[in-house]
Amino acid sequence: MEVIFGITFIDERLIIHELKNRFQMPAEYHPWLPEIITHPHIPVNIAIYLDPVIGIVDALYRYSADLLCSSESWRHPFQLFQCEIVISNIGDERIFLRDFQDLRNIEEISKVLVNVETFKEVRIIASYPELWFSSMVANILPSTVIFCVVIFAQCKRRKVHTLVTTSAFVCIIFMQLVRRTESILTLEDLWLCVTFLHVACILLIDLMIPTYSAQYIDISNGQFISIIQDDVDISKPLPSIRRPTASHDTPAKHVQVTQKQIITTTLALRKRLPLTIITCCYFIFVVAYSMFALYLVFKEKNFLQWYLR
Repeated sequence: MEVIFGITFIDERLIIHELKNRFQMPAEYHPWLPEIITHPHIPVNIAIYLDPVIGIVDALYRYSADLLCSSESWRHPFQLFQCEIVISNIGDERIFLRDFQDLRNIEEISKVLVNVETFKEVRIIASYPELWFSSMVANILPSTVIFCVVIFAQCKRRKVHTLVTTSAFVCIIFMQLVRRTESILTLEDLWLCVTFLHVACILLIDLMIPTYSAQYIDISNGQFISIIQDDVDISKPLPSIRRPTASHDTPAKHVQVTQKQIITTTLALRKRLPLTIITCCYFIFVVAYSMFALYLVFKEKNFLQWYLR
C-alpha cells in the first residue's frame, strides 16, 4: 500500500517578504513538524513546501510498504481480509482530516475497498473478500454431487449401491485430507464434515437394513397378508394347490396356501423411511448453509462491485 499524508499549518516565523513563489525546502533545513507515528511502523519520506508570503507549510509524508492482512479464519472460503494503517500524533496537536482522495484506477477500486476513520486518529482500512469460487469448484459442489449419486444409487442392486456409498465415503475423506491443516474449524470443514456424516449414515443403513422386503400374497384372492396364521403353509411360487381335507377330520380346516413373493424392484419401507429422513436433513443443511454464506458474502459493500466488473 502507498499512502501520501499531507499536513498543512502556518508558521509565522517562516514568513519571508523577499520571496514570492512557493518552493520546496532543502533537506538541510528542518522546520518544526508535528510528531507523526504510524502503526505498523513504516519508513517515510518527507517533502516540505513553503509559501513564504504567509508562512504556510505543506508537509507530505509518503508511506510505501507491504501490509499483513488479517481475517477470521473460520469464515474460509468466505473470508474478508483487512489491512490497516494508523497515523497518529504523539504531541498535543489535534489533526483533522479535511479531504481524502483515492488515486487508484477503477479496476483496483472495485477489487479493494478503502475506508478512512478519523476518530482520535487517522485509520486507513483496506478490505477485500477471498476468491471463494475455487473452493466451491474444488470441494463444495463435488461433495454435493457425490451425495446425490449415493442417494440415486440406492435404487440399484445391493452390491452396486454399497460399492458407490463406500467409494463416496473414501472420496470425502480424501477431500478433507488434502486441505490445508489448521487448528480452527472453518465453514468449508463444516460442509465436508456434515456431508461425510450423512454418507456414513447411508452406509450404516445399507449394512443394518436389508435392501429387499418379502411380502406374502394369498393366491386364492390375490391380496397381501400382513399376519400369517399358524394353519397357513408358506410355499415358493408354484401353481396354486389346495390340500384335500381328510374325510375323518370334523370339522375340516381349510388349509390356505400362500405364495411368497420377493419384491426386487422397490426398496423396503424400513429402508425408504430413514433414507428420506437423511435426504431431508441434508437438504435443510444445504439451505441453511447457503443462506449464511450469502449473508457473509453480500454484507460486504465491495462484493457487488467486484462481482459485476
